[in-house]
Amino acid sequence: MGSIEEIEPGDVVLMRSRTALSAAVRLLDGAEVDFAALALEDGMVGEVVGVGPRRFPLAKAVAAHEDTIILRAVRPVDPTPVLHAAKGYIDAAAPFVQQQLVLVALLTLTRPLPPAPSRRRLVRAVLDHTTATLHSVVAHGRQLMLCPEFVAHCHREAGETYRLHADPARRRATGSTLLDWALAQPALSAAGSVPVAAEPTDPATAHREAATTLAPLISHYLIESGLTTGSVGVSTAAAGEGMVTDEDLLRSMVSFGTALAPATGRQEEGGDASRAALGMIHTLAADPHFVTPGDIHRNSALREVTRIQGPTERSRRSP
Repeated sequence: MGSIEEIEPGDVVLMRSRTALSAAVRLLDGAEVDFAALALEDGMVGEVVGVGPRRFPLAKAVAAHEDTIILRAVRPVDPTPVLHAAKGYIDAAAPFVQQQLVLVALLTLTRPLPPAPSRRRLVRAVLDHTTATLHSVVAHGRQLMLCPEFVAHCHREAGETYRLHADPARRRATGSTLLDWALAQPALSAAGSVPVAAEPTDPATAHREAATTLAPLISHYLIESGLTTGSVGVSTAAAGEGMVTDEDLLRSMVSFGTALAPATGRQEEGGDASRAALGMIHTLAADPHFVTPGDIHRNSALREVTRIQGPTERSRRSP
């Protein structure tokens, strides 16, 4: 295992977090990591979180995660343009926020999900909570930027030499997805939408509360479906009661797709509103500028430099 002394400004910092939400990202993305950031000068890291773009002490970031993987450009380049782009987002207090729940929602719809009794309840709950957080993002004048997108944007703005070209074949689903199923439904136009709070809380609070509420259900599904055989750090409480009908699931998917457009600054397609909402989900997931932490880790323009193990659970609890 390496140390933070090996990290240089401009390195890509990938992290493995300890939450159920993060475990879902990794398992659905087929990746070891669930968060991405950029190493800056003076022992800081540049990242986008629930409160927006910020500088954060690298040592604290590493200590807060299970593992950290450091990537560097395969071809030696001057990192100054990438750092300049990152500082531009941070210093300008750009109105972007990271919402990991959105990534979970997109992955549940665009990647094949193993069957399990709690699968529909999980997807509906994730979508409804994500829709509420997206409304909060828009209501507070912010715009969505996932953490790996921040890394990719900084490289793209630095110029063609630095661009992290996506490989769509790596993300192509190898089986039927819930989005495929939804688009094939003949009664889609009658799906409607789910209600949201009239006065949404701030995006960071909304996301934190949603993640806490969803953690037991996510953990339950991951174990029940066989995606993981052990604990993901939260209680495996019962997944809740009640049947989720096709109409329920379609309604939640349409509401999520409808909320994506203003939160990402995209123009929703015309025509049937429900199909346009699902089309928004498809368009975003297929966009080469949309990247996951796993996409960053697997990018051929980057090579792994070192891995740093975070403190164990026992050492974190020790006085």
